[in-house]
Amino acid sequence: MEQQPPQMRPWDEAPKFAALAKAANILYNAQLASRPGPPIADLLSPYGIEGADEARMLNLRRGQAEGRRVAGRIAGKARAADGLPEFGYLFADTIHADGATLPGDQLTRPQVAASIGFVLGTPLEHADTTPAELFAATAYVVPVLLVLSSRTRGDGGDPLEHVADNTGYGHVVLGSHPVRLADAPLHTIQAGIQVLADGAPLTAGPSRDAVPALLGAMAAIRRSIKAIGPVAAGEVVVGGPLTDVLELPLGATANAALGPLGSVGSTHVAAAEIEGFEPLVTV
Repeated sequence: MEQQPPQMRPWDEAPKFAALAKAANILYNAQLASRPGPPIADLLSPYGIEGADEARMLNLRRGQAEGRRVAGRIAGKARAADGLPEFGYLFADTIHADGATLPGDQLTRPQVAASIGFVLGTPLEHADTTPAELFAATAYVVPVLLVLSSRTRGDGGDPLEHVADNTGYGHVVLGSHPVRLADAPLHTIQAGIQVLADGAPLTAGPSRDAVPALLGAMAAIRRSIKAIGPVAAGEVVVGGPLTDVLELPLGATANAALGPLGSVGSTHVAAAEIEGFEPLVTV
């Protein structure tokens, strides 16, 4: 009787789950410690964009289990496969009013840029949402100060790390003067960013056209609906950086100006460090 070949064993995915959980833990604990953890690109690279997205989702689910809720979506860097921006989610406790201070214990490597937020009056539910549907659902637009807070010591250029780190966004600060979209056509708006220390300009970025905010918002809506579900009424959809990204030193104030939408600002203030706490690198 001819001997039968042995059956192939199912692929063991335990190493994959362990690597992605380790990457998610590094990001989570770096946020707790307010200090960047080690790069995670090597943990993610065997599993590609799907693995990076799963690491991001692990920390989304962890936050939701702790009682945090998603209250916004945001556009990140373009994905190489299709040239469209990646998306990030915004928890409610990372969305602030104009003039809010940003405690150092909530930031790692803070950088700032100007953008525009589309605040929805009605929900968006479809992963193929059209620009017309976004216009119809938008109650008003506001200027936004983006606060990036990369949680690893990488150079920020690795696309997988960018996805797993929720596109690097830590917080957003919303302007206090809502404007109807019809009263502020995007092609008329120029976005500028400035960082000041002791009232004197420290760094500034040149003004840029605001039209790309719509493209970023559309990509963030479509990708995020597919990944985490509909965008609810009251959520803010932020179109990603419209200006240069500037460092925000401790004690400095950032101001974003967007023409007819007004301006929005925030100050990076000191906070007590947790002595002896280091980001974890194990599962």
